[in-house]
Parts: sequence; structure tokens; C-alpha cells
Amino acid sequence: MREGGDNTFTGDAQKVIQIGTFNEARPDWDTPWQAPGPADLFVDRSDALEELLDFASDATAQPRTAVVTGPPGVGRRALVRRFAFRTRDRFPGGNLYVDAADHGADADPFVLLGEYLTGYGLTSRWMPSTIPGRVGQLRTRSAGRATLAIVENAADPALVRRLKPSAPGSLVLVTPAPGADLGELRLDGARSVDLGRLADEDALDLLTALCGLAPDGPPATRIVALCGGLPLALRVVAAQIAALHDRTVDDLVAELADEGRRLPALSLGEEPLVSAAFTTVYDNLPDPVRLLYRRLALIPGPDFAAGTAAVAASLDVDAARRGLTALAAASLLERRAGGRYAFHDLVRVHARERAHEEETPEQRETAVHELVRHHLATAAFADHVLMGTRTRVADLRDLLASRADPFRADGPKEDDPKEAKRKALAWLDAERAGLVAVVGAARERGWHTETWQLAEVLTGYYLNHRHLADWAATSGLGARSARESGAVLAEARLRSLVSRAHTDLGDHARAAEELDTAIRLADQALRDAEGHPGSADSARARILLASAWEFRGRLLDLTDPQAALDAYDRSYALNREAGEWRGVALVRYFRGRTLHALADGKSTVESDGLRRQAAGELDAALAHFRSIGDTRMASRVLIALGGLHADGGDAATAIGLLEEAAAALDGVHYEAEARLLLAGLADDPDAAREHLRRALAIYRDAGDPRADDIARRLTEG
Repeated sequence: MREGGDNTFTGDAQKVIQIGTFNEARPDWDTPWQAPGPADLFVDRSDALEELLDFASDATAQPRTAVVTGPPGVGRRALVRRFAFRTRDRFPGGNLYVDAADHGADADPFVLLGEYLTGYGLTSRWMPSTIPGRVGQLRTRSAGRATLAIVENAADPALVRRLKPSAPGSLVLVTPAPGADLGELRLDGARSVDLGRLADEDALDLLTALCGLAPDGPPATRIVALCGGLPLALRVVAAQIAALHDRTVDDLVAELADEGRRLPALSLGEEPLVSAAFTTVYDNLPDPVRLLYRRLALIPGPDFAAGTAAVAASLDVDAARRGLTALAAASLLERRAGGRYAFHDLVRVHARERAHEEETPEQRETAVHELVRHHLATAAFADHVLMGTRTRVADLRDLLASRADPFRADGPKEDDPKEAKRKALAWLDAERAGLVAVVGAARERGWHTETWQLAEVLTGYYLNHRHLADWAATSGLGARSARESGAVLAEARLRSLVSRAHTDLGDHARAAEELDTAIRLADQALRDAEGHPGSADSARARILLASAWEFRGRLLDLTDPQAALDAYDRSYALNREAGEWRGVALVRYFRGRTLHALADGKSTVESDGLRRQAAGELDAALAHFRSIGDTRMASRVLIALGGLHADGGDAATAIGLLEEAAAALDGVHYEAEARLLLAGLADDPDAAREHLRRALAIYRDAGDPRADDIARRLTEG
């Protein structure tokens, strides 16, 4: 007996009516067709439809469950109803439908089962008065023919199980309630079908079909981008366009383009339809998860991992991970590869709105500042792993003193340099876009010291993996912040280093401008410190001036090798004066390369002499780099020596040196240089192509223009 129910029949009389009299009076029952019809306009979702159709294709399988997930407004209901319409022949037992949201947050399974049973023509007079009785009636009446049962806004896995038909081939098709986690159903073998944003082409089809905009016009494509492919948002905008009076489409686009007005713009009348859809889910989350949701919107960059989320919300990593899982289950976050998460564009706007409504400006500012410091510290640890004792302007000892090195701090391989390097590069690769955004966020807030410090520590990454556009962007912001904060040597350092990015991008004039500024700044700093010749500022200025002249030589190598040697001589002298022996070794390496280049086209005697000089410089540089454990620079010297031996006709020695260098560099930008030389020395065409393919992958990943030339070589070869 159902507790608190209206029990018209009791005892033996009830049993007689339910088991005997009813069945005698109704030997057959109606075929239910309760599912609402599909939307008039439905685009794409072919993959999801095919997945559902395939899942439901076996008419002999035991009853199954499929859960359609996705962010609010993505079209889950439209897909479910389209599927019901497409499969009327597939389910001869008909379809059943309930929307749990119609019955409040705690929808009573007793009531929902009653809705199902009315589809079979069962009136209240004959309706069982207990939940088990109604479950039994559903199983009995659905036993003979495969039936589709639809449950929208389900909040409880147990409810879904009770609403499952019993005939082989039957399917329960579910959409979760806002904030509900139905993951438990996977234990029963439930299939999860996740709906993402519409592809641009399909979003254009939907928008233009609804409001008549030209599909190839700028307004339509801009609206699609601003709506993030969310069908609900597109339908709202289409309805607004159809009802425009005193405004134009361009006015509407301008309103959507303003992030602060975007969600209010996605309203009809006084109904904030899109924002309300997100708020409904948000309001059903626990307080700690709501806090995490708001703080995640403050993270600069397109995606994030649990470690960054923990910093944003002042949580430990395990708690952050649980919160991210809950937000993903509620379809407020999208899961990305590598344990990362991202917002849908409009969901991020909503989360930022919540942060501005529910957090004080001081709380938001503190959270972002801690995120900047977290990225700065972690990138600094990574820079030390990758670049060792190279010259740096930023003094981050106080920042790093209280933090554990995430790349060397734990595990059985904590003393393994290769393992530390692998972990550092993995973090930098994963956070690459976010790091650029963090530099921009720091600059935007006027945190100039953190801006240039982060820009400087990232140069070690960019020297190894040539993400040229990122390098140019972060160093440009860093140099301007260094200037505004009076950090002259930092500006000089950033401008000299970024000249390499502009050189590789083919903008030699810009590279020269950066070097002119760097040399002028470092030279002035050295002059200012002349009264204190033994001071730290004097030594640092001398080292940075030497570095700027080294980079000048590297640029001149492309146009005037003889002038490049003069620049290297200046750098060599300055490094010796400062006692910067790694800088001396660097200059000797570059001098060796230039001397080798000058040997081309000379007489035999001159050429041999230049090659001997080049070999002497390179051997000396190699010995120094090996003595200080600088594997990266030692490998670059091996590449230069390999090229020198190849030109001298000793291919076997050259190949050995180049293969050693390529193996040691393993994905670092300079590996591509070794691979190109190995391709030219290979006797086997297949081996040559493999070297070229490897070089192409490295250059493409870095956005290096040389990738196009290699691709042509592979195509033409």
C-alpha cells in the first residue's frame, strides 16, 4: 500500500479486481504514443542519432538505457523527440513519455508511473495504489512488444530503473535534470550520448532557416560564433531578428559581441532564456561546487586542469578534481584530453556573471593574482629544468622558496633529468595557450613585474619549442611592462631574445629593431654602472650586452657572415670580462658555424683553413657544454660538427653525430635541424622521408614557416 495514498480497494477485493476482473474486462490495451512531436526544424546531430539507432538496433537484446547529456540549450530534448519520431516502426509497443520537471524537484515515481500507465488506457479506477503495483503493471503491459520509454529531467537513477519497459529490444531514453549525475546508470550498461555545440555549417543552416539571414553574410557568421553553436541561443537570436523594429541586425550583433551584454541580449521580452537555463543547473549545485564554477571563469586561457582549478578556488587538488567531475556531470564543463576541462563560451560568460554578482572585487582580484603567481612559479621551475644556469634577469628565489618543484619534488625518478624535463615540457605544452593568456591578464591589470618575469621565464620553452607567435606576443607584452616598471635590463633581455622569433618568422627588419633597442638599453645600463665596476648590476649589464651582441651576430649570419664574426668578437670580449664562461662557449659555437659557412666558395687552401678554425671553435664549445652538463647546447654543437664532417666528405661520422644529437634533443626544435641534415645524407629514400616527416611535425607544431618547404619536398619527392 502506498503511504498516504488514496486506497480505493483493500485486501482480497483489490486483488480480485487487479488480477482477475480487470484483465477479463480489458484483455487488450492501447498502444501508447506519448512522446511529443519533434521540432519543425532539426539540423545535424546525425552522429548522435546514428549512435542511438545502432544502440537500439538489436530487437532481441535485454531492455537498455541511453542517457543524452550536454550543456543546457544544446538540443537534448530535440534529439530525443527526433529519435522517437524516427523509430515508431522500431518500437511496436509504442513510446511512453514523462517530464520529471513537471512534478517538481522531487518527482514522485508513483505519479510518473501513473503517467506511463495512462498511455495504455488505464484509468484512475483501475490504477494500482502502490509503487510496486504500478511497476508491475508497466512490466506486464510492456512485456510483449519492444517499447521506447522517455524520461526527461531525471534526477535519480533509481527512478529511471523503475520506468524501464520489460520487452526485449526496449529502450529507456533519458535526459538528466539540471545538475543531476546519472553516472550510476553506467553500472547497468547505460550508453551516454554527449551532445556538443553545433558545427558552424549546421548552426548557419539553423539560424538562416529560422530568420532568413544570408548564410554567407558577415552578420550570420558572426552570430554563429557569438552563440557558440548553441541551438537555444541561435533560436532566440533568430526570433529577435524576425521581430526587429527600431534596431538593426548590426545593433544586435554589437550587443552580442559585448560580453557584459551577451546573455541579457539572449532573451525574449523579459525572459532571459539562455541565462535561465544555466542558472537552473547552477542553483542545483552544492555551495563548494558553485564556488568552483565561479572561480573557474576567472582563469585566463581556454582550458584548465585540476591543479589550476585548485589554485583558483583555494582548494586541494583532490577536492578540485571532485568539483570538476561534478560540473562535467552537470554539463557545465566539457571534458578535454589529458584530464583538462573547458567551458562552452556562453557558459563561461554565465560563470563570470555569477562571479561578479557573488564575489567581491577583492576576492576576484586575489584569485587572479594567485593564478598569475602560480603560473609564474611553475613556469620558472620548468625553465630551470630546461635551461639550467642560463642568464636570467628575474630573481624569483622568494617566490619559489615556499613552493615544491613539481618536476623534481617526488617519485622514484626525482633525480632523473630526463624525467624532470619530460614532465616540465608536458606541463608547458598543456598550459601553452593559458600561459599566453596569463601574461595578457597580468599586463591588463597593471602587474608589470609579474608580466615581464613570466615573459622571461617562458623564453626557455620557446627556445626549445619554437611557438613563434606565442613568443612574439608574450615577449612584446613583457618588454612593454619592463619599460613601464623601469626594469631596463629585463626589457633588454626580452628584446634581444625575441629577435630570434622575428628572425624565424622572416621579419628581419623587426628583429634588427629589437636588437638595436636591446643593445642601446644594455649599453646604457653598463655605462650607468661604470662607477661601480664590481657591482652585480655592472656584471649583469655586461652579460646582457654580450648576449645582445651574440644575437646580433646570429641575425647577421643570414646576410653578412663577416660582420657576424665582428659581432661575435664583441660578445666574446664582454663575456670574458664578466667571467661568463657559458656565454664564451656559446659565442665559440656560433663562431664555428659562421666560419664553416664562410668556407663555401673559397679556394681549397682557404676553405680548409676556415673549416679547421670552425672545428676548433666547435670542439672547445662542446667540451665546455659537456663539462657543465648542458645536454641541449652540446647536442646543438654536435649538429654543427655533423654538418662540418658531411661537407668534408665524412658521411659516416656526420651521421653518427647527428643521430646522437637528434636522440638527445627528442622533440626540441633543434631536432628538426638534425633531421634535415640526416635526410640529405640518407642512402635509403624511405629513411630520408622519415627524417623529413619528423622535421615537418616539429616545425608545424611550432608554427615555423619552414614547415611549408618541407611539406613541398615530401609531396614532390
